[in-house]
Amino acid sequence: HRSEEIWDRVREEYGTAERSGRTDPVDSLFTTILSENTNDDNRDVAKERMDERFDSFQAILDADHEEVADAVSDTATVIGINVSYS
Repeated sequence: HRSEEIWDRVREEYGTAERSGRTDPVDSLFTTILSENTNDDNRDVAKERMDERFDSFQAILDADHEEVADAVSDTATVIGINVSYS
């Protein structure tokens, strides 16, 4: 098949990509959303802070919006961003 030939050529040229270690699709989506407006280092800090504050994605969904906003605000403070919510 043509697509397999192309894929084989790409792997020969560039090697096989290493996975990030994330296997949970919701976790990957969440991390992608966090990285929307920042770099990888700040994204990682934000993810760690959210993980410390909430023990599951369901906990984030169940939390008051202000609590989630506070967690994001705390993260922004750590990474040096001025965040205000109107």
